Amino acid sequence: MRHPSPISHADRVSSAAGFTLMEIIFALGLFSLAVSALFPAFLDHVRFNTFSEIRSNAYSAAQVVLDDIRLEDPSSLPATGSDADRTVAVGEREFVVAVSYCEDGTYCGATTRFITTRVSYRGEEIYEVSTLYTQLR
Repeated sequence: MRHPSPISHADRVSSAAGFTLMEIIFALGLFSLAVSALFPAFLDHVRFNTFSEIRSNAYSAAQVVLDDIRLEDPSSLPATGSDADRTVAVGEREFVVAVSYCEDGTYCGATTRFITTRVSYRGEEIYEVSTLYTQLR
């Protein structure tokens, strides 16, 4: 009976275990290509989510200001012009809210005000809403 030499057996064991350097480099190259193809889509997703969060917070800032205005009697509000800009913090962001009264004078009366609210973040207008405010009897 013939026994294999210890050297040939050791050669077979070491060549059968693990990956070669070329296989690892090739696998890393394929992985890099896949990641580089997906990265722009990930960035677009992050940008869209950030913009959606800012828009939602801008809506909340407008709501805070309009809720403050609702506490006042409509006849005590200005018949024209605008208030000083207000800074409203929502979450970790600060928004500038501008309120204008009766830009469209057809809707303004003794107890009625047409109010336009514009919300800006970092100098860019994000949200605008107009509402007719009157006193309920």
